[in-house]
Amino acid sequence: MPHILDFAEFPRWSGARVLEIGCGAGLDGVSFARAGVEYTGLDISRAALTVARRAFDWMEVDCNLVHADAAHLMQNVRQASFDLIYCFDALQEMDDPEEVIRQVRRAIRPTGEFRLMLPARNSWAVAVGDTNDGFSKTQARALLRANDFAAMSIAQDYIFPYEPGNPERRLPWFEAMTPAMFRKLEQSFGTHLLIKAQPS
Repeated sequence: MPHILDFAEFPRWSGARVLEIGCGAGLDGVSFARAGVEYTGLDISRAALTVARRAFDWMEVDCNLVHADAAHLMQNVRQASFDLIYCFDALQEMDDPEEVIRQVRRAIRPTGEFRLMLPARNSWAVAVGDTNDGFSKTQARALLRANDFAAMSIAQDYIFPYEPGNPERRLPWFEAMTPAMFRKLEQSFGTHLLIKAQPS
């Protein structure tokens, strides 16, 4: 998913304190750590954290991995201690997303950024029946506003154009599109809402 590089801006955060909510196997976390951030990854899955630890060790970069429920974040981190809190494709899977955002608001510095990816409601994936949930941009802004964040930008991106199980063969209707046409489709009906927010 190449759009992650533009969204996360890993090198930009060199020297910063970064917390990832729902770090999973540590793929993005390793990229943050290699960029020179002071990285903390939090996940509720011990199995995921075991895989993440191996990834960090293999890449020979430092990290702080925390096994915890993000709804209890402030039991595990200091208040107003992170320059960036990053959550990609995880919040919508949590039992109490609003409580997680309230905890994030307490953990982030007043000048920090919250970068969040949520599934988009008006997406190609919803239209073809691959999923039936998601957020509109209006809903995403309201969710943040209700928890003392202001959305600086919300962009839509990413359509998986390949046949299931065959990531080298594009589906015929996508194959027929020019790259510019497909890019426009992603920006209008992409699966991901890429949100950049600041404390309000």
